[in-house]
Amino acid sequence: ETGTLPAGVELKDGVLSGTPTEEGAYPITLTAANEVGFSTQSFTLIVDASPVITSEASTTFSQKVTGSFNVTAMGTPQPGITESGALPTGVKFEGGILSGSPTQVGKFAITFTAHNGVGSDSTQRFLLTVLGLHITSTSLPELELGVPYRVRLGAVGGTPPYTWRLTSGKLPRGLKLSRAGLLTGTVQSQSDPRENPYSFTITVRDRAKRVHQSAAMTFTLDVS
Repeated sequence: ETGTLPAGVELKDGVLSGTPTEEGAYPITLTAANEVGFSTQSFTLIVDASPVITSEASTTFSQKVTGSFNVTAMGTPQPGITESGALPTGVKFEGGILSGSPTQVGKFAITFTAHNGVGSDSTQRFLLTVLGLHITSTSLPELELGVPYRVRLGAVGGTPPYTWRLTSGKLPRGLKLSRAGLLTGTVQSQSDPRENPYSFTITVRDRAKRVHQSAAMTFTLDVS
């Protein structure tokens, strides 16, 4: 015999035996010989294994933004994966991929099942969270005195275009926030060094016709 057998399996006195600890396909070559000659045969040992779902049990999409999540599973033969439960409108599960642009906000509990005909199926309770309008900018770059500053804040979800405004705290003198979410200006000096770093809250609101959505984020800005 030539080739590699899975761990736990051996060929002895013409008998292939053992308890394999590894799954997969193992091609080997068997040779029989006597005084007259020899004969060879290409042989593949396939070790089957029950399916196991290996991907995470949750993911997050944003409303009206295309998202994608790949559901994976191990096993031999390669398992097929099915989904049961109510998905949000705009999202589908096909070819092992959860994808789409959801129009509903909330938490959606679904179940994935992996099956390959070997042993028991593998099931996973999965939570898909769809966020509404939320701010994606989580921090601001440092601001230097006398250097022009320009940062565009980001948000997703809801119904754009968005309107931004300062709702608490104050910006350094010389810096302003536009309704489009643009922080611009040049700060020449600190009016009161004790206020540095500056802390303020910015709120964004969408343009939904029926029910508006809004989200707020508190930022800290260092001025050097």
